[in-house]
Amino acid sequence: RVLFRSVDSSCQSTLPGEFCPLSCGEGYETTGDLLCTGHGWLRTSCVLQGTSLAGEVVLSMKIGGVALYTENSQWMASIVIRGVISTFLHVPDKWITVTVARSTGLDVERPMEVVPLSTTQPDISQQDWEPEIPYDQSPELPQRRLSSATKVTTQVICDQCADLQMRMKYVFLNTGRLERALARALCKARCEDQASCMSSCPERDMQVMYVDNPVVKPGAM
Repeated sequence: RVLFRSVDSSCQSTLPGEFCPLSCGEGYETTGDLLCTGHGWLRTSCVLQGTSLAGEVVLSMKIGGVALYTENSQWMASIVIRGVISTFLHVPDKWITVTVARSTGLDVERPMEVVPLSTTQPDISQQDWEPEIPYDQSPELPQRRLSSATKVTTQVICDQCADLQMRMKYVFLNTGRLERALARALCKARCEDQASCMSSCPERDMQVMYVDNPVVKPGAM
C-alpha cells in the first residue's frame, strides 16, 4: 500500500472545494482523487490492484418521486445512482455499493412497506423504465394516488476512512445539486435522451428528502 504523501505540481492551482486527480504507478490503483480543503488535502491512497481495504463509510438518504415498482427498475436505479455518487465523490465506482429499498403506502391509512432490492441481478430491459401506474387500482381504494419514497444506502470501501467521511459530508452538503444530478441521470437512463419522454419523466421532479451523516464502520469488500 502506498499512501498519498505529496502533491504533484499540477495540483498547485487547485482551489478549495476542487479535486485534483491522483496518478498511481504501474500495478497500483487509486481510491479517489484529492480534495482541496483550503487548509490541506483530504488523504487518499494508491493501493495494489486487487487489494481488499479494511473499512467502509455508510451514508443513507431518502429520495421521493422515483418510480421504482419493479425489481428491474430498482436494480437499474442502483446502478445509475452509484454512477452519480462516484462522480460527486471522485471515487472509482468499484469501491462503491448502492442498494435501494422502496417504501410505499397510501396516505396515513396503510402502514409503510419496505421492499428491498433483490440480491441477484435481473435482466434489464428498457420496458422496465416506461412510466409506471401512479394509482392503486384495488377496487376498495380506486384512483387514490400512491405515495412513495426510496431509501438509498451507499457503502464506500476505504483505507483513509476518516478523510472519506469528511469528503462525503462536504460533497453532499448541497442537496439541491445532488437532486438535479440524480434527476437528470435517472431520466436519461429511463428515456435514452428521447425528448418527449424526458419532458414527462417521473423523476424530473424528484426530491432529496434528507441525507444522513456518513458513518465509519469496520468491514471489507
